[in-house]
Amino acid sequence: MPADERLKKTARAAIEEAASADDGLVALSLELHARPEIGFQERHAAARVAELLERYGLRAVRGAYGVETAVEGRAASSANDRPVVAFLAEYDALPGIGHGCGHNLIAAAACGAGLGVRAALESGLAGEVRVLGTPAEEGGGGKIVLIENGAFRDVDAVLMVHPCSVADARAMNCLATATVDVRYTGLAAHAAAAPWEGRNALDAMVLGYMALAAMRQHIPPEARIHGVFLEAGQVPNVVPERTVARYTVRHATVRALAGLRERVESALRAGAAAAGCEVEVRWLERPYADLARVAALEEAYERNARALGRDFLDEGEVRRRFTASTDLGNVSQVVAAIHPMVAITRESPALHTAAFAEAARSREAQDAMIQAAVALAWTALDYLADAGLRERTRREHAAATRE
Repeated sequence: MPADERLKKTARAAIEEAASADDGLVALSLELHARPEIGFQERHAAARVAELLERYGLRAVRGAYGVETAVEGRAASSANDRPVVAFLAEYDALPGIGHGCGHNLIAAAACGAGLGVRAALESGLAGEVRVLGTPAEEGGGGKIVLIENGAFRDVDAVLMVHPCSVADARAMNCLATATVDVRYTGLAAHAAAAPWEGRNALDAMVLGYMALAAMRQHIPPEARIHGVFLEAGQVPNVVPERTVARYTVRHATVRALAGLRERVESALRAGAAAAGCEVEVRWLERPYADLARVAALEEAYERNARALGRDFLDEGEVRRRFTASTDLGNVSQVVAAIHPMVAITRESPALHTAAFAEAARSREAQDAMIQAAVALAWTALDYLADAGLRERTRREHAAATRE
């Protein structure tokens, strides 16, 4: 059976009290928004999260699991109680945009949910709650480092929420993704006096790009290839001898991504061959996995969020609006996890834009964050209280991650 209403009222009261405090959840969200920090450099954000958790009674560890800007707060009803639920707090920002993905809200919602569950544990519910600050989601794979360092080894369920626009969703449409750097090396020459003596690395890069552009017509609709030129030569009267590009490649699953990666690399190397240049293709570490979805937990979250008056998009609309990648996908491959979306505005600014960054500091966004924290806490309480929900979650996660 789900958690009783007394426990849920206790959790909600604790969250709302912390939200309204001068140095509480809303203050945390707005302070992080005003001081954006990029991946693995979130020193101020990590310190503020740790301070808030400690102030509300969680034992906080800074530099958790060997990662400087990771934080972990814990509270339990007794030293050996199980199960363990963890709320994930992201707080890194985007270079040049700031909190255009609303991670300031994710951090505050995770902290609020942790405080709410802690209050319920003090009222007699058995279990343990953790709030884990996870740096560098925007391309750095901070959660993957935490997986490797044992952060999720004894966790039973992971919950987090991500801001969006228009209406809520059970989950983002998450694709597996990998990033590749490609470097072309040619031969410099005077572009007017003796261009035939050179080998144009810019031509090689452009031809590789065009090969990928031609490929896009012949990949499945769920696959994505996109990139930028990072270095393209210095002056027009010298044949460029060195150029660099970076591409992101996405597909529905890690297995499907592996096949697409081979095709992408062949296209990039073809550009070098055509231009008579050398090429170095380097796939960056920590590819992101697809999200292993667990309907039992998603349904519990939606039920709790609807009880708070939240509206949800259908799955088709979610796929149209919210396709992206996250290192939570990697976490979901090792422990049951949910990644619901909470609308912070009824307008429709896209994620990773200045308009969404502006929305992430609004009063509407802070109100949505508080409701999301309550819905997350209530879902965790249902999980802790209901053995049937835990068993269904276990079975569904095993099926979702089976090879």
